[in-house]
Amino acid sequence: MGKKLNLGAAKDIRSHADQWVNTDVNRGPGIDLCFDANVKWPFPSDYFELVYASHVLEHLWNLNLVMKEAHRVLKPNGIFEIKVPYGPRGTFCNDDPNHVREFCETSLSYYLRGNNGNTTLECDWEAPLFKLESCEVIRIFWQRERLGKILGKWIEQRYTRPRIGIPVEIHFILRRPP
Repeated sequence: MGKKLNLGAAKDIRSHADQWVNTDVNRGPGIDLCFDANVKWPFPSDYFELVYASHVLEHLWNLNLVMKEAHRVLKPNGIFEIKVPYGPRGTFCNDDPNHVREFCETSLSYYLRGNNGNTTLECDWEAPLFKLESCEVIRIFWQRERLGKILGKWIEQRYTRPRIGIPVEIHFILRRPP
């Protein structure tokens, strides 16, 4: 795989040997480029094979621009991997004052369709920006700490089967169309 963008790397610095470019809004050890993802990104079009954003999008106020920029800098068939906190639809329950939005299974649907005239949401792109490869809600078992005392610490780190436990995070894998 070619060049990869780690958007909002913070402390999750990825190896240059694996062709990662680590970026963040704040300067810090291992950050290759410091920029605000809410404005035009300083990369050429069709440059990256992968854009990775873990716990970044919930902090960004200009999501339309972020999604368009991710589409622009990705090569055709490139992957946009997104990890965000899960928020139940219609309720903003996260107490982090730096979060500007919540995410659920349908939060990115707007970017999966184009402006075909049949939608009430107008967009300035004709074709869909991305195709959904996968969407997974990560859940933790609500009694994991109690079970950890009985069964051992390893259970506290385990995620449970789908539809069991408390949803805490959602993972999207999007692909830029060719």
